[in-house]
Formats: sequence, structure tokens, C-alpha cells
Amino acid sequence: MGDFSSNSDIEEFISFADDLVELLKDPIDVQNLNQCLEHFKALQSSCDDDFSSVQSLIQDYEKKIQACRQKTEEAKANTVADDEMEILEKELEEEVGKGHLLMEEIR
Repeated sequence: MGDFSSNSDIEEFISFADDLVELLKDPIDVQNLNQCLEHFKALQSSCDDDFSSVQSLIQDYEKKIQACRQKTEEAKANTVADDEMEILEKELEEEVGKGHLLMEEIR
């Protein structure tokens, strides 16, 4: 069975090669293939340019995202500090109030 399979593959390959030779004998077909190749090269170049542009944009957006993350962390840190400041101010007001009460008692 292995011989039959390989013979079949060889026959298909030979048939393909014959078709390719017939195709390349016709100058119009060769011109069409060359034209397709040139279009392919232009398309590939355009895709490479687009890829580079997109990659650059992604890097820019990653930098902007990182900057936003840093600003968010700073804002969170300041918010915590503001909350702590409010607590300390309330404690100070309570202590000042206690101080006023003590002063009144002393009088």
C-alpha cells in the first residue's frame, strides 16, 4: 500500500509540474504572474508600514496608560492623606474644645 500511495503522490507532482511548465510557456501568463508578484510586494510593504504605525500607536497608548496609572496612584495617596488630615483636624478640634473647657473650669 505504501508504494501505491507514493506512486500516486509522484504522479500528482508530475502532473502539477507539467501544468506549471505549460503555464510558464505563455508570455501573457508570465506577465500576469509578475504583475501579481509586484502587487504582492506593494501589498506587503503597505502592510509592513501599517504594522509599524499600529505598533507605534500601541506603544504610545501604553505610555499614556502607565502615566494615568501613576496619576491614579498619586491621587489615591493624596486622598488617603486628605482623609488622615480630616481625622487629625477633628482630633485637634476636640482637644482644643477640651482645652477651652478646662480653661473655663480653672476660671
